[in-house]
Amino acid sequence: MSKKIFLGLILTSIIIVSLIALTGCVDPQKNPTIPSYNTFPRLGELTIYPAVISSLSTTTLSVVAKDDDGDDLTITFREEQNRGSFQVTSSTMAIWTAPLAIGSYNIYAKVEDSTGAAVEGYKTLRVINHDPVITGIENKTAFIISDTYIFWPSGNTSTITITAYDVDHPDTSLNFDCQVEKFLDFFTQLELPDTYTYTILPVSSSVSDTSTTNTFLFTMQEDPPYDIDIYFDISVTDNIGNSDTLSYKIQAGD
Repeated sequence: MSKKIFLGLILTSIIIVSLIALTGCVDPQKNPTIPSYNTFPRLGELTIYPAVISSLSTTTLSVVAKDDDGDDLTITFREEQNRGSFQVTSSTMAIWTAPLAIGSYNIYAKVEDSTGAAVEGYKTLRVINHDPVITGIENKTAFIISDTYIFWPSGNTSTITITAYDVDHPDTSLNFDCQVEKFLDFFTQLELPDTYTYTILPVSSSVSDTSTTNTFLFTMQEDPPYDIDIYFDISVTDNIGNSDTLSYKIQAGD
């Protein structure tokens, strides 16, 4: 090998080493915002409980995280498409309120250390909603002959008790309504003018693990001149607008 070639190889090696040194190293003293060494924080676990919730209800988010360098950690949460709302309850926990729309939602947790190094992970939860179901209607009066026939003196009252169930309970609240739909002549089944004086007032309600019950007091001030059928519109609506409706008939006579 000639002396010129040997010297050329040595010079080339020096240039390559110099380029590697210039491009691969950062002097911490000249760049104080970048540490000389740092490990990323670790996202140990993201917990969502419950993972299936109803529209407009809440779930709790919690994170277990660690930083091997002992850096302070900041945890932030987000939903993939910025739906719903978050309420931070501690440095590692938050409450998420679901929007109205049902479907799957990706909830992200980001763990960032004091140097800006960060990791992010996510879990998916489901938002569901079901229609409430009217499971029973019961009519009671002091002059009752059967469940649907009333001997009705003037001023008599009748209680109409409606029971409903929503599979999303207890994440939902139910609103009950009871209105007179129409009066029919029992014999001809022709609709009668709505000229009777009556009131319908809610008097009680109760909630259990399996159902919600509301009772209405129906008072008719005058005697029916003959047997009539009274039809009621019964409806139950949950807190996002899902509903169930039934028509309920009472036969009344004097």
